[in-house]
Amino acid sequence: MRTKSQPRPSRNGSEDSLEQHQEEMLKGRSRAAKRGRPDQSQEDVMGIVGMKMRVWWCPTEEESKTDYSGAWWPVRIMAKGPGTRYMVKYDNGETGSVLAEHLSPYEVPMDFGKEALPLQVTEFCEVFNGSSTDPCAWAACISRTLKNGEYTVRYPFHDTEPEKIPASRIRRLRVLEGDTWKLLRPNQHWRGGEVTSPMELETIDEEELGVYVDLSRVLQQQTHEAVGKGEKENKGDKADNKDKEGKDDKADNKDKESKGEKDKEGEGDSAEKESKADKDEEEDKDTEAPNKKSKQ
Repeated sequence: MRTKSQPRPSRNGSEDSLEQHQEEMLKGRSRAAKRGRPDQSQEDVMGIVGMKMRVWWCPTEEESKTDYSGAWWPVRIMAKGPGTRYMVKYDNGETGSVLAEHLSPYEVPMDFGKEALPLQVTEFCEVFNGSSTDPCAWAACISRTLKNGEYTVRYPFHDTEPEKIPASRIRRLRVLEGDTWKLLRPNQHWRGGEVTSPMELETIDEEELGVYVDLSRVLQQQTHEAVGKGEKENKGDKADNKDKEGKDDKADNKDKESKGEKDKEGEGDSAEKESKADKDEEEDKDTEAPNKKSKQ
């Protein structure tokens, strides 16, 4: 994936400054006021001003923007612009104007590297660029799965060579249709320039994915792993129970030995008491004999 070094060209070119669009907005309001009707083009009908979103950058031959095309960039919506445009501020501090149709929610219902099922060849995906200061997600397509947990991906909306990406930086490409997040149908192709955004491609429900890619091997492997994990846990439980039984037996034996010793001690005490009683009785007899003689 192309990494960007400093200094770099402005993401906005020479025309998309926030000040210029604010000036255009004021001019539009002035013209609307002269015509005696409200300037509806400046209303935030989407209700997104102030929100954090992400904006799609279409493929372009414009030199100042080509390094950034084919990816989603996080932005803060600053104000409503003229027509269907919004003024935005990027994470790196730059500002610009973007079309409302290229905006989408910042939060996507899946984190990178957290997919339950491994991606398959021909699936569309997002690739995180790994930047903490200027993050983005490139639109890509899986062209090969590797044994070490990596993927080889190609970039259909960006002019660069395929590359290997770890699974931790990949997630399935999802687009929002109405209130529902959907996947792109795998194995879609088009001629250069015919499609400029993933939102123009055919979508499917996540439950339909198995119709277009073979998930049987993946599911079989997951089942095998789950069974192996269950057997391992059962062996662990048996070993724990065996250890517990051994400990219980030892404790019982110890209790029995302790009780036996107490019983022996009790028997000894009884014998000692009996012996003492016999001795006392003999002493009483010896005492009684002289007394009888003295009486006689």
